[in-house]
Amino acid sequence: MRTEKQFVSWFPLMAILAVTLSGCVSQTAADSAAASSAQAPTLAVSQPLVAPSLTDGQQLYQQYCASCHSISDGSAAPHLISVDWLKQTTPAEMYRYVTSGNSSEGMPAYASLTSSDRWDIVAYLLSLISPVSEVSGTQLTYQNMCSACHGATGQGEGTQALSQNIQVSDWQQDPLLIDSSNETLYEAIRSGNAHGMGTFAVMLSEAKIWALVNQVRTLSIQGGDQSTSGGNETSPLVTDTNEGFFTLSGKVSNGSGGTLENLSAVQLDIVQNNQILYTMTTSVLADGTFQFVLVPLSSRWNYMAHINYGGVIYKSGRLLGQSIVADASENEDIVVYDPVYETSALQAESLHVLISFDSENSVHVAQSFLISNPSAFTVSPLETASPVLVFPISSSAQNLSFAASQESEFLKLTQGVLGDWQPILPGSVHQVMFEYDLPFDDEQDFVFYTPVSVSSAMVMVETGSQPINCTGMQVSSHSAMMKSAAVQMFTAEDIQAESKINLHCFNKQSILPNLLGGIALMLVLIGVAVAAYFVRQKAIRRLQQGKVKRTALLDAIITLDDQFKAGEISAEVYQAKREELIRHLEGE
Repeated sequence: MRTEKQFVSWFPLMAILAVTLSGCVSQTAADSAAASSAQAPTLAVSQPLVAPSLTDGQQLYQQYCASCHSISDGSAAPHLISVDWLKQTTPAEMYRYVTSGNSSEGMPAYASLTSSDRWDIVAYLLSLISPVSEVSGTQLTYQNMCSACHGATGQGEGTQALSQNIQVSDWQQDPLLIDSSNETLYEAIRSGNAHGMGTFAVMLSEAKIWALVNQVRTLSIQGGDQSTSGGNETSPLVTDTNEGFFTLSGKVSNGSGGTLENLSAVQLDIVQNNQILYTMTTSVLADGTFQFVLVPLSSRWNYMAHINYGGVIYKSGRLLGQSIVADASENEDIVVYDPVYETSALQAESLHVLISFDSENSVHVAQSFLISNPSAFTVSPLETASPVLVFPISSSAQNLSFAASQESEFLKLTQGVLGDWQPILPGSVHQVMFEYDLPFDDEQDFVFYTPVSVSSAMVMVETGSQPINCTGMQVSSHSAMMKSAAVQMFTAEDIQAESKINLHCFNKQSILPNLLGGIALMLVLIGVAVAAYFVRQKAIRRLQQGKVKRTALLDAIITLDDQFKAGEISAEVYQAKREELIRHLEGE
C-alpha cells in the first residue's frame, strides 16, 4: 500500500452512512446502483497514473468500506453491494462514485484518499465477480484459449496475432480498462466482436468466462500488483531503465494576485508506483521561472515538481513518462497562494455522523467533514499555536483514531480538542474523518460541533438489536427523520458556523420501569386531586347554606323587632322569641 492506513471508516451506513448503511433506502440493488451513478456529481475520470494494486485495494476496502458494505446476490438493501452492480458498472463510474459519494444515500466522498488508493479500491471491487476457486485455475484457460492472440501478458503480442498481422489491443496501455464494465468484457468473450475475435460460449461455462474477465483486468494492471484476492506477489520497481533525457521548465505564479516573495528552490520528484526514485532541485529566478535539465527519462516513471511557499507545499501537474520523448522540452507550472488565517472562507459541503450501538455499555461514533475552499487564498494555521479547524471531543471519549497520515502530521488532540493543522488550498476538497468510543448508560446526549458552515448534515444511528430511540437535530428549519428496524436517520441543512448539533438517545427498555412508576404516581396524584376537589366543593356548599340560614335568622330578628315596636306582640313574647333567634344565630 502507498501509505500505512489504520483508520476504519464508517460512513457509507457514513455513507452509510448510501450504499452505508451507506444508504438505507429500500430498493433493488441494481436500481440503487443506477440511481447512485445518476445522482453522483459529474467528474472527469482519466486512466490511473500508476497500475492499481489488488492487494492494497483489499486492505483499503476493509479499512474504509467493509464496515458498511457487504456483497450480496440479486436484490439487496443499498448498503449491500449487488453482484449485478459489480458486473454492470464501469471502473470509471465506480471511481467517480468513490470520489464524489452520494449525500442523498448517505455515502460519504473519499476525495481525501489519493487517486491511486481510489483506483486500488475499484480494482479490488472488480475482482469480486469470481470466487477464488475459479480464479486460481484461469491462467491455464487463458494460456490455452487466449494467449495466441493477446499474448502471455495481455499486450497483444501473441504469436498468432503477430504472424497474421492482427491488431490486438495492449491492455496495459489502459490499466483496468476503465470504460468497460465486467459485463461488457463478459459479452466480448462469450459472443466475440467485430474485430475477428470468435465466440467461446460453447467451450466455456459462465463461471469460467467470468473468471477470464477477472484475468483480463489483472493483466491490464501488470505494472502494479498482479495478485488477485487469492495471490500475493507485486511487480518490483524498475530503476535501471533510462531511455534518454529531457528538459522540464516551468513558472511559479501567485494565484491570489499578490507578489511573490521569498521563493525557495523547486524540487522535482521522479516516481514509480508511488515511490520516489530520484529527486532533483533547481533555483527559482526573480521572474518565477525555473528549469531542470538532463532529467532522466523512462516510460515507467512519472514526474512532479513542487515548492514550499509560506510553509505550504504546492505541486505542479503530473507528467507521465510514457508521454515524453527523449530530448523533448516539457513545461509544468506551479501556482501558489497567499495565506489567510480565518475559516470564514471555508464551507463544509457535508457532515456525516454514524453512531453505532455496539454493546449495551458503549457506543461508537464516526464523523466525516467534507470541506471546500472557494476563495483565492490558502486557509493556513497560525504558525503552530492555532489549528485551522477545531473539533471538541467529549472528555469521556476513548480510542480516538483517524487516518494515519493525518495523525502524524495534521490532526492532534490537545486538552479535549481535536485540532486540524492541514492548510486548505483554493479549489481543494478537504476531508476530515475521525472516530471514537463513548460510554453509554441507557441515556446520552450527543453534541457535534461545526467549526464552519455546513450545507447538509446527516446523522445515522445504527441501533442493531438494541431498543434505542433518538430525538433532536433541532438545528434548522428543515429537518427530517427516517426509521427502519435497525437505523434512524436525521438530516439538517444550512447549519451556521460554530453551531452545535444535539441528539438525545436513550434505551427504551431501561426507562420503562421509571416510566411506569411515573405513570402510577401521576394516577395517585390525580386521585388525590379529584378527592380534594369534591371535599372543597362540599365545603363550599355547606358554607353557602350557612350564609343563607344566617341571613334568614337576621331577617327574623328584624321582623320581630318591628312587630314589638308596633305593639303587635307583648314584651314577654318578644323577649323569649328574640333570645331563641339569637341562640340559633350564635350556633351557626
